[in-house]
Amino acid sequence: MDISLSQAPGKVPRGRLIRSSLLLGAMLACGVASAQVSGTMDVTLQLVEGCIVNGSSDPLNATDFGTMDFGVAPTLFSNDLHAQAMLGGSPTRLTCTNGATLNIRVGAGQNASGGARRIASGANFVEYELRTEPNGGGQAYTIDADVDLSHLATGVAFDLPIYGVVHPQPGVTAGSYQDTVSITLTF
Repeated sequence: MDISLSQAPGKVPRGRLIRSSLLLGAMLACGVASAQVSGTMDVTLQLVEGCIVNGSSDPLNATDFGTMDFGVAPTLFSNDLHAQAMLGGSPTRLTCTNGATLNIRVGAGQNASGGARRIASGANFVEYELRTEPNGGGQAYTIDADVDLSHLATGVAFDLPIYGVVHPQPGVTAGSYQDTVSITLTF
């Protein structure tokens, strides 16, 4: 007895249809229908040593180092007058990168003469000094000369090491005296 199965024209056998559907499903599940590209990306950062003044957010921009106010004194004062840089009612503070090479340069001011800084009231002058330690101590800031203060660069905040002293001087005149000096930090 001879039995033959014939296929109707335009019809796909049921077994082949199931196998084709399974193969298509496997291809889609494996991602064959989408493309993928892999590669690398460089990520860089350059950190430089810096100092921040009183919590400023930008260590590389010019800033206000505060005001040094010797207060009020009689023209015949007999003791040294002392002051330090203050900002917002507190000592001006710096925080510098640990291990930074820190140099500070203090300019001559607007009224310097003969290598001495002077505060002025009109045509009247009173000499003053700027030093690295309070009460007239430490090293003097010579006009426009770098002072190495690298030992203070520890990553911990410290008072700006610029302290003023006015010694008693004969012949000073009453008035409101003022000067402005530039301060440059190099690290």
